[in-house]
Amino acid sequence: MKKKKHTPIFFIAKTALVLFFVCSCNYQLLAQTIMTVDPIQREKILFSEIFDSVRYVKLETTEDLLIRGMRGVQAMKYSNNRIYILSRSTETLFSFDANTGKCLWKIQDFDQCPSGYNQPRDFDIDERNNRLYVLISSGKIQEYDLSGNFVKEYNIQVSGSFIASKDDYLYIYASNTSNMINAQRGLYYLLIYNKNTGSLKGTLPFEDNANLGTTRVYGLLARAFYHYNNEVRFFTPYSQNIYSIKGNQEEIAYQFDFGKYNLPNNLSNYSSFEELDKIPYVYGLNSVWENGQYLSMAIQTPFLPPGGIQTLYSKQNKQVRVGGFFDDVGYIFPWIALATDDFVLGYKPTEDIFRAVDAIKAANRLSDSEGALLQKIASEMTEKDNPIILFYYFKNRAHAP
Repeated sequence: MKKKKHTPIFFIAKTALVLFFVCSCNYQLLAQTIMTVDPIQREKILFSEIFDSVRYVKLETTEDLLIRGMRGVQAMKYSNNRIYILSRSTETLFSFDANTGKCLWKIQDFDQCPSGYNQPRDFDIDERNNRLYVLISSGKIQEYDLSGNFVKEYNIQVSGSFIASKDDYLYIYASNTSNMINAQRGLYYLLIYNKNTGSLKGTLPFEDNANLGTTRVYGLLARAFYHYNNEVRFFTPYSQNIYSIKGNQEEIAYQFDFGKYNLPNNLSNYSSFEELDKIPYVYGLNSVWENGQYLSMAIQTPFLPPGGIQTLYSKQNKQVRVGGFFDDVGYIFPWIALATDDFVLGYKPTEDIFRAVDAIKAANRLSDSEGALLQKIASEMTEKDNPIILFYYFKNRAHAP
């Protein structure tokens, strides 16, 4: 498959890391912003500058409704006042009421499914068709209605880590595994499956870095897709682009130039991650979320913490800020799963809540305002309860909480 050629805009800097939001000359320009990043000098990005309130939801907890541990949440989605959570530890998909936290249904025993559930890896929701799609390790995708009822199974025999759905298409992030595409084995980051015709397309080939082994994806709630407006957006390590996918076509929404921290052009000459780690470079993005006001992402490099550097771009004033988020609204520091134009949705493991309260007590800061919400949450819970769900509401939003 022939690679598309794109014309980037270049900027020269001696010490700063420079990013550009640009688009290929073949596509409509979506945004053009120069982002200058100094990895050593980091800025604290206060939640209070972005959000004005926080709401928490206690999830129903019983012996058969458990989402265990910090890494118990494998994926989280929101749709029509429902929260959907895939539990890594119990391999169960839950649906909760977003106001009460009551569990509406769960999918765990799949006797009605042709192949059973077999290690769910990710899921997504098609709001237009009221369907939910689960990617499983056996190379199949299972379809359910939004009441948790099995509908059908797609036996497409591909290996992937993440899935997104939109209208007639399913999108699979294949990491750097090879898959059979039209009777030929191919190396593609992105697979596009048409549910109506059964056709499968591979795009964004990765022959140049196929010998590097498993692609690194750091952080909790790691993902490769997110929804923005009427599009699915996609990003992958070892690429300096965020793609917009419409139907079976992808185009560049954002293209970044990291200056001297750009990936080397000769990735095929490197046989391992260890070789690449000897040079400074930005090898990918993570934890990306976007709405009408902001684009946020974590920039990942070998010489910075595994979680990466948090970056926030304000679309209104064209301002780019790089450093780390500081939660001075709830002092809970959530793991953020997604964003709408009204809020970001995240969670916090219960054990982290109690650990934070203990730290406040040890520092004799029980009277400080920053501990008030933490203590209130802890007083209503036990350490065995499910994670707390958190809604942080944007200052400029269309709807009230």
